[in-house]
Amino acid sequence: MSKNRIGSGLKAWLRRDGLAIALYALVTILMTYPLFFKLGGDWLALRDADTYMKLWDNWWLQTFAFKEPSLFFTDMQFHPGGLDLSHHSISWSVAFLAWGLTLVSDAITAYNLTILIALFTTAYATYLLARPFTQYRAAAWLAGAIYGFAPYIVGHSGGHPDLVNLAPIPLAVLFLFQTFRKPSVPAGLGAALMIGLAAFNSLYIMVFALLTIGPVFLFLLLNERRWKQKEIWPAVGGFLLLSGLLLGIRLIPIFSNIGALGEAIEQKYTANVNQADVISYILPNFFNPLFSPYTRENANNYGIMNGKWSAYLGLVALALAITALTCKKQRKITWLMT
Repeated sequence: MSKNRIGSGLKAWLRRDGLAIALYALVTILMTYPLFFKLGGDWLALRDADTYMKLWDNWWLQTFAFKEPSLFFTDMQFHPGGLDLSHHSISWSVAFLAWGLTLVSDAITAYNLTILIALFTTAYATYLLARPFTQYRAAAWLAGAIYGFAPYIVGHSGGHPDLVNLAPIPLAVLFLFQTFRKPSVPAGLGAALMIGLAAFNSLYIMVFALLTIGPVFLFLLLNERRWKQKEIWPAVGGFLLLSGLLLGIRLIPIFSNIGALGEAIEQKYTANVNQADVISYILPNFFNPLFSPYTRENANNYGIMNGKWSAYLGLVALALAITALTCKKQRKITWLMT
């Protein structure tokens, strides 16, 4: 590919999305303030004790992971017996990203940058998904902003950067639409790669990705009887095979020890103390200083997690969802995406 073609392609991309990108960058800085201005090694974006575990994950991957007999074992904890990491919540993608960033920065700066990158890419990926479905770029930009900077996502960004790397989900949906609307094997493989990336981001994100992508896949396959079109099956087959391969690579170590898996699930199952009441999804965020005096008491009434993390979905998001459900134009797709 010639330099002229690369340059013209870059210029076309910036003409099309440059303003959206700049605005997302600005909002990312504002929503994470003062993170952007304190990236250095003397300031850590701390929101939860898990932050230190994520820093340890990044350090271990860079320093010792490839010196161990397995990526799922370390003797750096519980020495000399070591520790099985099969069920450890390491985010491989975030750890590798932080590793790359440490080539030009220190460990704390790299960790802080992963937060900014996660929020920005999630918003922009959602914009890319929404843009083909609306003639108004402002509407697509708003969709990206609502999803990328949702209260729950921003609230988790400081302590769980793996949980806010959500860009693979809208990108997988976008690739799936491209796979079916104009049968494309590369698009199908792209969707599969996004599912794999979601799995290596976090097992939590993997579950939500599958819950999102599964219904979309079935809808696209059944809608307009696409399953009868022979030309669609090479793309579908490539998507299913590569998705299965990537998910298998991620899940086989976990299911290799069923006893340990059952014990891990039992230890994590604390619904009796970590539940959230329904009203918490629509009650304004108690992190907001304007709403906190009125909403904090309700949050504290419902267990540790609800008093620690807001489940608030956002009134704007809820209002737009209700509006979308009443929309008659492209009703099937609108209901699916809602």
